[in-house]
Amino acid sequence: MLDLTDEQIRAVLAHHEAAHAVIMVRAGDQVRSVWVRRSLGGSYRGRTERAGRSLLGPDEWAISALAGPEGSALWATEALGMSLGAARIATARTGRGDVADARDYLHRKNATLSMPQATRAAQGQVAGEWRHIKAVAMEILAHGRVPGDKVRALAGPPRTSRGRR
Repeated sequence: MLDLTDEQIRAVLAHHEAAHAVIMVRAGDQVRSVWVRRSLGGSYRGRTERAGRSLLGPDEWAISALAGPEGSALWATEALGMSLGAARIATARTGRGDVADARDYLHRKNATLSMPQATRAAQGQVAGEWRHIKAVAMEILAHGRVPGDKVRALAGPPRTSRGRR
């Protein structure tokens, strides 16, 4: 586990949530807002809130779930100078629920990807969208909460048009 300052914890969570949000928007889904804040217990929490029913299929949902932990890891490579492998291990705690959610989507739904395939897809998409993810993360750090229209403006247009599934 990493020994991080409060500001570093906020930053890693901001990049984690920004990765979820950007990958969702770029896949054609709607985001209502994304935020990081201190809970009543004193720890930081983050959330990416979807607007209405998801437009994503199970593969895209799994990839967007796995994008969060990858965003945390890429932040650690840049901010802490860690290797990507070490950063993935050190920040794994931030994505335990996301990995479980992705596994659930891939096993219980009509998914076509395996967990390793979804993981590689998430890693590639996060790397490809990193400048957009960083822009959303900076907004989260500056304002705490970023509305969906601002996320969409920073993320760019969807890569493909999607209908409801």
